[in-house]
Amino acid sequence: MTHVIFKYNGQDISIHCDIKDKFEEIIKKFFIKSEIKDDNNKLYFLYGENKVDENLTFEQAISGKNKEEKELIIVVEEQPDDSLLLLNNKYKTEDILCPRCGENILLRIKDYKINLYNCKNGHNIENILLSRFENTKFIDSSNTLCSICKKKNINNSFNHKIFICTVCQINLCPLCKSFHDKNHKLIDFKERYSKCYLHNEDYIKYCTQ
Repeated sequence: MTHVIFKYNGQDISIHCDIKDKFEEIIKKFFIKSEIKDDNNKLYFLYGENKVDENLTFEQAISGKNKEEKELIIVVEEQPDDSLLLLNNKYKTEDILCPRCGENILLRIKDYKINLYNCKNGHNIENILLSRFENTKFIDSSNTLCSICKKKNINNSFNHKIFICTVCQINLCPLCKSFHDKNHKLIDFKERYSKCYLHNEDYIKYCTQ
């Protein structure tokens, strides 16, 4: 006997199933056991970063280490109401970005102070104390809003993931990504300044011209 663990709102709900069971049936068992009602179809189910295909069987979906353990973990996400959107929140970046527009920016240290300059929008921020520099790494999350659903951003999406389609030049949350053209190249939003948009490989050189 195999089982699927649904993670929802901090709870682990385990459902026993056969390897030939389709996810359509497994998800029905989840609703019965959890006594959760989804009348407005606001819940969706993610395996890894992709939406669960309810036509697949457990056997078809399981892979890698989970296959040996006969266990599969499904994350249950909920689309937020408009009143719960986090568009005004900020997220912390590991890159050196312009605090005003969130674009890549150059950094110079002089007299123990940091100067940020020459972003694509021409912003310059001077004389930042070393102790205050960490505050500049919090960027407006509205720049990461999913272009399709207009609800998810890097703060409230599954695993805090947002992707950029290098063909369409749009942002995608994990759910909208699962419906997007599979032939298009996608990069992690957080890697947009370290990955080549054409080949999805790490940058190794910088051309000043």
